[in-house]
Amino acid sequence: MIGVGTAFDAGNAPIGQIQLAANESRAVHFVWNTGRFAPGRYQLLMRLVVPGSITQPTPQGSVLLESPASASIVAQTHFTGSITADPPCCARARTP
Repeated sequence: MIGVGTAFDAGNAPIGQIQLAANESRAVHFVWNTGRFAPGRYQLLMRLVVPGSITQPTPQGSVLLESPASASIVAQTHFTGSITADPPCCARARTP
């Protein structure tokens, strides 16, 4: 595992643990800050676990469902430009 994302509900509220009744479903989306990762293709894995089942002996909990997916990170330039110091911070040496 190289990263962890956060789950949000349809109203963009973060989801911690939620209770689902039998045959109930909820739409969720995940946010993953990709700023620290190199461009390329990544495999994602969403796990649904039994609430309270994540413990020291079972750090991944009791998994009810796993759903794999893939995603790509594409490099993008977000800013360009130059800097001019005023007053100049460097001066050319004079030759006599």
